[in-house]
Amino acid sequence: MADDNSALFYAITGIILMSMIVPIARNPLPVMTYTGMQAKTGSLTGYASTRPTNPPVTCIDHDGNDIYTKSYVTYKGVDYVDSCSGSGVNEMICSPGKNGKLEKSTASYPCAYGCDNGACKTMPVQIESCADSDNGFIQEIAGTVSGYKPDSSYYSYTDYCPGTDKLVEYYCHNSQPFFTEIPCTAFINGTIIFNYACENGACILK
Repeated sequence: MADDNSALFYAITGIILMSMIVPIARNPLPVMTYTGMQAKTGSLTGYASTRPTNPPVTCIDHDGNDIYTKSYVTYKGVDYVDSCSGSGVNEMICSPGKNGKLEKSTASYPCAYGCDNGACKTMPVQIESCADSDNGFIQEIAGTVSGYKPDSSYYSYTDYCPGTDKLVEYYCHNSQPFFTEIPCTAFINGTIIFNYACENGACILK
């Protein structure tokens, strides 16, 4: 009789356990899955976790906002190049948009020495030069030589009279300024005497 009671006890216990396991298998307990920063309730069996991923970069600045270098930004696969606007530069940059993502934009900057081919010049570019307003070694005409020195500084020198009997004449040679002192005195041509005096940077016939 005791064996029959034991068998009946185990049979009833088995039926109760099966009645609890079957509903769980059909409707598993909900687990939490993570996508980005939001949590959602799912009905998957087991555990799943999706790590947050960095958003794709939509804008790349290839010169780091350097106004002295012509470069470009790449926005959504398209290149946008720096350009000149008058004496200033339109520098292409990446800046945060309304949604927080980087977007292309344009920043305008003045250039102290002007803009050339999409970049600010770093210093004025000058070539050593010399120009003579009286076109050479002409003492009868007051003239001025002017131009740029090798260090790019500008110069201007005008013929002058250090006295009534002499003239300091400026002239150009190999793109450089020179000067020499010329006497303004009597000049004999055959039997004719020509008298000169220096006035206002030239030898004038008297």
